[in-house]
Amino acid sequence: MTVVAFIGTLLIRMLRRRKMPDSTAVWTWIERIGWLAGLISTVFAGVTLARDLSEPAAAPNASSAGPSPSPAVKVSRNSYTLHASSWISTNDRDKVDLDTGHPGHGRASLQVGPARDGGPAEIILEDDSIHGADPKVSYTLTRATTYAACAAALAREGDHLTEIPLDRLGPGSRFCVTTDEKRLSLVRVVARNSETAELVIAFTTWTARPGE
Repeated sequence: MTVVAFIGTLLIRMLRRRKMPDSTAVWTWIERIGWLAGLISTVFAGVTLARDLSEPAAAPNASSAGPSPSPAVKVSRNSYTLHASSWISTNDRDKVDLDTGHPGHGRASLQVGPARDGGPAEIILEDDSIHGADPKVSYTLTRATTYAACAAALAREGDHLTEIPLDRLGPGSRFCVTTDEKRLSLVRVVARNSETAELVIAFTTWTARPGE
């Protein structure tokens, strides 16, 4: 509006000079009205700008929000030692159920040996490899350190193993696995001792559903 008032005033001056030199008073008042209109327009624009700046910014909608947070941690162990075993009396020491963090059991329908609190073991330590109680359990070797990275690694096709040879697992090695209860677990090798047939791991298992 300020620009319009300025152009109008400029045209009035041109007409005043060329066509009506004897109407000085009239044109002077018209010119003043034009400048007044410009001043009012400037004030109005300033008030509008101040009002716009004082209004809070619109909240982002859900579709533009960041990635959803990771599920809560269900089980976490900083150190869990597995011992390879071929004896019934110690057949709870070579297995771990990642859903509970307790010794698990193997594939046999009839459970023998020490009582244990875990379910089907996602990791069973043999002399030369690890595997799960369920033959469908598969592992993905990865460098992941977070839930999201582990989920992405498990989603990739062609990277899954039903067992991992021990010579591929050294201190710092990581792998991801989906448990029999559909939870995601990230496992890190802390140490491996071939002489004592021990494998020390750390693992984190996340909840499968909200409120679990």
